[in-house]
Amino acid sequence: SSDLLIGCPNDKVVCVPGNHDVDWTQHDLSHEALRQQLRNLPPERLSDKLLALLGSEPTCDTLLRPFDAYNAFALAYACDISHDVPVWAPKTFPLGPRTVQVHGVTSAWISDVDDSADDDSYRLVAGVFQAASIGTDPEVISIAMCHHPPGWLRDRDLLSPWLNQARLVLTGHEHVAGTYLSGDERTLHVASGAVNPSRVESPWAPAYNVLELYYDSERADILRVRVHTQTWQERAEFGPDTSAKQPREFLVRLVPRLRDETPRLGGQLDADSKSRAPEPIDSARHRHAYAVMRASRDLRRSMAREMGLLADPAPIGLAADRAILLEAIRSGRLSELAANLVGGTLDDAG
Repeated sequence: SSDLLIGCPNDKVVCVPGNHDVDWTQHDLSHEALRQQLRNLPPERLSDKLLALLGSEPTCDTLLRPFDAYNAFALAYACDISHDVPVWAPKTFPLGPRTVQVHGVTSAWISDVDDSADDDSYRLVAGVFQAASIGTDPEVISIAMCHHPPGWLRDRDLLSPWLNQARLVLTGHEHVAGTYLSGDERTLHVASGAVNPSRVESPWAPAYNVLELYYDSERADILRVRVHTQTWQERAEFGPDTSAKQPREFLVRLVPRLRDETPRLGGQLDADSKSRAPEPIDSARHRHAYAVMRASRDLRRSMAREMGLLADPAPIGLAADRAILLEAIRSGRLSELAANLVGGTLDDAG
């Protein structure tokens, strides 16, 4: 429980899938064919092709099947990916008078045992369509999360300008903690370490970061970000990294970007509504969805039927849970469903 370990309420957790969330046993010949196709297309065609594959049920099912276990976990946090919603809705949190909006980018669509950051024929793909809504509101402080750093992606040169619309870009995978501020001081890149890396790695350096965001009302054009890097200590516990002064503070300039600094969309991105992320989810809706998903499956489905949110014949498995949440949101009854399941009224405060 994140409540017990780090004091973060479970309904404020957000996540993106990485290579260890992929069930390689689900990689059949159809999946291999899709991987080869995406590894041989010119980078400028990848986003449209991936979006088209996710928009077609047979190929979408093939691409998403390896993420079944991830989706079963992530649905409670509204961070699952599906045929209907290939990009999860941004999550919003208040920060003083401003709003923080967290965007997720999936980079593990074609991850397998041969992933490489050096060999282009074994690099991964993300799809620019996932990042098209990052930074579109200049009044919002955007954070982008992607498991793989851009260097692992075949479409990195196209995706990076979109990621850089965010004020913070959070990546992982390489097991090396690091932080740098962009040349224009408008984007802070933070690479996480690995809490439990393989013992055969050299150097073996378990680490993670804790970030604190501060909005300075006296300097409305500045976001203060304090980065606390925690590393494994000789006393067999995590503690402050002694190789650098802790915490490190970075000043990110909240200066709106000019029109000609914004990357352009193209192709299917302009025409297909799926190129846009769903409407952002605020803290209250995030909390209600979590409460619904934490209830027992039988109770959740029984209550959904009683409230007319799940019709017969109902889908099975994860599809049924998605159907319940989508209908509850569509009908404006998500908070009612959550309250019925927990036996009381949930606070709607952010």
